Amino acid sequence: MVYLPISLLKPNCLLGREFEMVNVVAKKFGKRGAACIWFGIVFIIIGLSFVIGEQSPTLKVNLQFLTNVLPLDVWGSFWTLGGITFLVAAFWKRLELVAFMLGIAITANWSVGYAIQAAFGESSRGWVSAAIYGFFAVLILLISTWAEPVADVEMGDRENGS
Repeated sequence: MVYLPISLLKPNCLLGREFEMVNVVAKKFGKRGAACIWFGIVFIIIGLSFVIGEQSPTLKVNLQFLTNVLPLDVWGSFWTLGGITFLVAAFWKRLELVAFMLGIAITANWSVGYAIQAAFGESSRGWVSAAIYGFFAVLILLISTWAEPVADVEMGDRENGS
């Protein structure tokens, strides 16, 4: 039997500082804004990997259907644009709808592309990638529906119109 020290069971012991950082980001930008930051970073990394990264023969085979629709550089530009849109949306809430729609469109397209490739036998493991990108499309959709808490406004401020 393995016994853990009692101190490991305290809430702030394991990964306490990391959780504090997430809470600070969520308080500053809101739940959707914090998600926009993380999606933005991931989308930019994925996009730049296609734009400036080396395109191996294995990658070209795995993305054959998608690259028949558009070149990989263009797909990478879409991913990067989506990431930048997510990052800007974290600071400018009016852009959130566009960022979430762009994120859903990109990930859903990749999911469908991999699913079609797997269905036609061009990729033996395309269904796995289709499921992963489909999961992210649904996750982005769900996060886009999260309600942000409304800030408390004093009645005096509301009556003065400010």
